[in-house]
Amino acid sequence: MFLPSDYQKCIIAALLNHKKLACEKPADVRILLIGLGGGVLASFIHENFPTARVEAVELDPAIVGIAIKYFGLKIDERCAVHVADGLQYARDALSAGERFDIIIVDCDTKNPTLPLRCPPEEFVKERFLQILFRLLNPAGMCLINIVTRKGTIAHEIESEIVSVFGNTISTVGLDDELNVVTAAVCSSYFDLPEDVNPDTIQQTMHPKDDLRNQLLTNLRNFNRMMDEKGGEILLDGPSWWSRVHVTYSYPFASGNIRLGTPDSKSD
Repeated sequence: MFLPSDYQKCIIAALLNHKKLACEKPADVRILLIGLGGGVLASFIHENFPTARVEAVELDPAIVGIAIKYFGLKIDERCAVHVADGLQYARDALSAGERFDIIIVDCDTKNPTLPLRCPPEEFVKERFLQILFRLLNPAGMCLINIVTRKGTIAHEIESEIVSVFGNTISTVGLDDELNVVTAAVCSSYFDLPEDVNPDTIQQTMHPKDDLRNQLLTNLRNFNRMMDEKGGEILLDGPSWWSRVHVTYSYPFASGNIRLGTPDSKSD
């Protein structure tokens, strides 16, 4: 399975660092993918992460048909596709008490003239980000693909994400510098106690270099697996990361953290 875009490779690289996948024996993970497109990302996850179950949501039924007919998307017990509005699907899922380990937002506006092409503006408003946050299991991860020609818009969206999740790990300069992939994780991802003192929280976290090394280690392990399977080498390790600017933002280190887990938030 070939990943045609750098931003897709970046999303997979982030998945490798989810606690349920970044271990010797990966555990079952439930992934919500909002925006199917050609189904390449869903198919790649399905093929290479046997413990993952993907719930994809696509607004346009024609897109689903194209993904199945021309791009080989397989629908089975580990990959389901729902023809629905992503906003409403997430709201209904939350009301039904559903939870996911990973949420990926990768839908576009279908209007290339808009300053924000991906995702539609409603998907990055605080109200909907709160829904995504509450849909995540403890130590969950949310990935959002942002496409805009205005860097200020990406920064504004990242700030909105930080206001909800308390943190972001962003990769920028992808695909002719139009894509920004932002990963946000729940506070419990860092094994932080709920009564942690914000003044000392930085001492409980991995230094930036340690996180970078962890990313690279997981990438190398994944590349080794892909090479053994005769598949695509996903990323080329340090040289890829030197080309992509990676930033880590921890506003909760200065006391701006949302303590607790998604399930502890009130309706």
